Amino acid sequence: MVNDSKSIAIIPARSGSQRVPKKNIIDFFGRPMIAYTIEAAVSSGEFDRVIVSTDSKEIAEISARWGAEVPFLRTEAADSYSSVSEATIFSLKQAEAYFKETYDTVALLMANCPIR
Repeated sequence: MVNDSKSIAIIPARSGSQRVPKKNIIDFFGRPMIAYTIEAAVSSGEFDRVIVSTDSKEIAEISARWGAEVPFLRTEAADSYSSVSEATIFSLKQAEAYFKETYDTVALLMANCPIR
């Protein structure tokens, strides 16, 4: 039997943090904060895709250097009022359209939680 199920890890990382500017890419013990989440997701081997969903070219470039896919910038749910759930759902829809595939498993991983 062939297992066609696909899994995706979505790491939402918008640029507009008001309390801690650039918190997702701030240096944390020598690496950008988001790098820890990307590395944990990639090295787990649990996901067919690990994507960072962001509205920032800077975050996108840093995320790609650390091993995440960043195939698009998020065009919606990237403001101070949208919930992380809304951002994740929108990102999932963007990913499904971009990659032309669906996912049975979706994991939301926070960019600012470096210790897993």
